[in-house]
Amino acid sequence: MKKRWALSMLTLAMAAGMGVLAWGQEETVSNDLFSVAVPEEIAQISDVTADSESISFYEKISHGKYGGFVGSIELYESVREYGDIPNYRRAGIIRKDDGSKLDVVLVYPSDVQFDMEDQDSIDHYGQIQDAFREQVVPSLEAVDGTYIPQEEVDTTGIYMEILDQMAADLREGKEPAGFEEDGFSYVYGLPVGSEKEPSAVFGYAFADLNGDGYDEMMIGSIEDGTIYDLYTQLDTEVIHAFCGGERDRLTLVGHKNDSWREIREEASGGASNTVINFFNLEPTKGELFRVVSFVYDSQADPENPFGVSYSWEDEVETISEEDWNTRQGNFGETVMPDYHAFEAMSK
Repeated sequence: MKKRWALSMLTLAMAAGMGVLAWGQEETVSNDLFSVAVPEEIAQISDVTADSESISFYEKISHGKYGGFVGSIELYESVREYGDIPNYRRAGIIRKDDGSKLDVVLVYPSDVQFDMEDQDSIDHYGQIQDAFREQVVPSLEAVDGTYIPQEEVDTTGIYMEILDQMAADLREGKEPAGFEEDGFSYVYGLPVGSEKEPSAVFGYAFADLNGDGYDEMMIGSIEDGTIYDLYTQLDTEVIHAFCGGERDRLTLVGHKNDSWREIREEASGGASNTVINFFNLEPTKGELFRVVSFVYDSQADPENPFGVSYSWEDEVETISEEDWNTRQGNFGETVMPDYHAFEAMSK
């Protein structure tokens, strides 16, 4: 249980419904590690609590009965500590004076927290939400160090050594075994089937695939969006999450408004056997977590070759071809990574 820290008498008075600030003033709420400025009009309709590592906001009317939780600002040393929270977003880091860092994490409710029959509660909740995102979080100041907002945090530099090695291997024109020796898929050493140089056919892209605030790196085909090598990061460590080939490759899928992507793997053992897996990328482990597998196996059962498995024991349920296709389509359309050709690194 976290230790609760008392707010200023003025904030406590507002939480109890006493005292009124002059319009336009701000109340500073702080704990051991950081402070934020709360607009006067938001402070009047909020209950604000603080402990040693977080500051939380509640809508006053619904706080006691419906929860009223709007959001909290919390600090963590590692994504391992917060990656399993159901609804969060990293809002940046605090770079401490000793060179270490803390992740600034916004935690949101995963259910309805206000009184849906009280219009004042509904209106106030929305006002606090907007102010929390647009005014409170940007006002954050660190006690020790400097707050760096997420949009200013470099989460791609950790991959530069890998990119330099790949660019060098492509320039050298290594054979498939040479790429494998350097830790890459062998496919980059195969003939590309066109007049283009391999460095113009293959590229790299960055994207935050699991919403943890850290970019993943993909290397693959610019033409069709295939991913042959997928890298992620965990506490300053690069993790090679996937290395594929001609018959085992990834693509991204998702819906237009998704803030994250599913990862689709197609692994083929030939014309008679194909397995299509859908994965999420686990932020706390840097591993692919299988959501579902779709199996086509005409050798095992020529009359009923289509199946689906949600089980780690690989128990396959027979389904129709139409259902097989429909369920895969529910994951969304193929999404092309924003690939940059390696030839630009060769000039």
